[in-house]
Amino acid sequence: MTNRTKAIMAVHMYGQVCAMSEIRAIGAKFGLKIVEDVSQAHGALYQEVRAGALGDAAGFSFYPGKNLGALADAGAVTTDDDKLAAKIRALRNYGSQRKYEFVYRGYNNRLDEMQAAYLRIKLPMLLQDNERRQEISRYYRTHIRNERILLPQPVGGVEEGHVWHVFVVRTAERDRFQKYLLSRGVQTLVHYPIPPHKQLAYEDWNDRVFEITEQIHHEVLSIPISPVLTDEEVELIVEAINQYS
Repeated sequence: MTNRTKAIMAVHMYGQVCAMSEIRAIGAKFGLKIVEDVSQAHGALYQEVRAGALGDAAGFSFYPGKNLGALADAGAVTTDDDKLAAKIRALRNYGSQRKYEFVYRGYNNRLDEMQAAYLRIKLPMLLQDNERRQEISRYYRTHIRNERILLPQPVGGVEEGHVWHVFVVRTAERDRFQKYLLSRGVQTLVHYPIPPHKQLAYEDWNDRVFEITEQIHHEVLSIPISPVLTDEEVELIVEAINQYS
């Protein structure tokens, strides 16, 4: 922490809620705001509270691939701070709170009616979709038995705290494993292939060495998980993984 630190951004990765009790304790100790990134954790629970209601503000992505996805790019911010909410509403509309009057240097980030209408229809199905993701994840974690493959587990064994936006396994032979699965008709993705400190945007950090981070980036592989996967498809994926050698 430095005198320039203003907030902590808690990113709920892959569908798993962060350890928010510890994060909020740090925020309270240093007088910092807590901002959640809920882009991958729509509907996840933490101590009976939904992700997005655990900090001072939260950002949601509704990109089509998210657990709650729109038809195109879309997003939202939630907060229980009325003053902050008013400022955010202005910032998304060129910084305007009243027509032709601009209080801030804002942006054109308004959610269009088509995306809002589509999301309104999909929202009631979110928990059902998440339950299907959790069902598939339990099947994977119960039936995948391959000592070469390390499976993810919800933190503390709390199923509701993980909505499985992606199901990320680890293996020391990731590239070989990925090619094998492709040969079996199983599509996979790497989330994510390049760690932040190796990105060109952070070239001042490119010479830094973070051994654990770099190891993880060489081992992670996302296997299919979606509420539209059939039981037969899930079983075929498990069979392919168990036969990998």
